[in-house]
Amino acid sequence: MKLEKIYENYQEITDSSLLLSSFANDYKKASYKETKEENEILIKVTLKNYNKYIKYKELYLDKDTGIPLKMVIRDSSNNPKIIIEYTNIEIL
Repeated sequence: MKLEKIYENYQEITDSSLLLSSFANDYKKASYKETKEENEILIKVTLKNYNKYIKYKELYLDKDTGIPLKMVIRDSSNNPKIIIEYTNIEIL
């Protein structure tokens, strides 16, 4: 089976809340956005269409390079549910 066929038939693979592309789409549609800059850049969004497990997302970026460091996904009570640390990202 070709990769294009897999993506075509399984929309949830490409719409995963864990992907950086998903964060970018959520940022565009978010009901609330906030950006803070200190030692790193923090972008927070509140999702319009959320459920009790995924309501808030936070993306931490390196202040100098803009490379993602970490994404935190929080539930409707603002408790962290998923933390993804980007430890090795190469841009070729």
